Amino acid sequence: MTMITKRRDVAILQDIRQFIEQNFHKEIPIGSIVKQFNLNRTKLQEGFRQFYDLPIHAFIHRLRMEKAKDLLRSTDDSVKSIALETGYKSTSSFIRAFRQEYGIAPTEFRKQAGE
Repeated sequence: MTMITKRRDVAILQDIRQFIEQNFHKEIPIGSIVKQFNLNRTKLQEGFRQFYDLPIHAFIHRLRMEKAKDLLRSTDDSVKSIALETGYKSTSSFIRAFRQEYGIAPTEFRKQAGE
């Protein structure tokens, strides 16, 4: 495993995290991040895991799920709308991911959050 110790690489990883937090609702291919931030794929993947304790894909997934929970609690938006707003191309893939993450369907989560 490559240890990320150079200040430049650490700064780039912080910039990448900020970029992901601002764009998690879009498709973010690893290749485009590598190109945009001029960091090789191995440094990106291993560095992200080193500093944030998650693989980059899991980090994006977590952001999406947290945003979905917030929207389910605080809005009356449809599940379809929330799925699109959190970066899912289909409602069914969102529902499946949400159920896998939390063990409950989004509609049930909303009902329980409202009680």
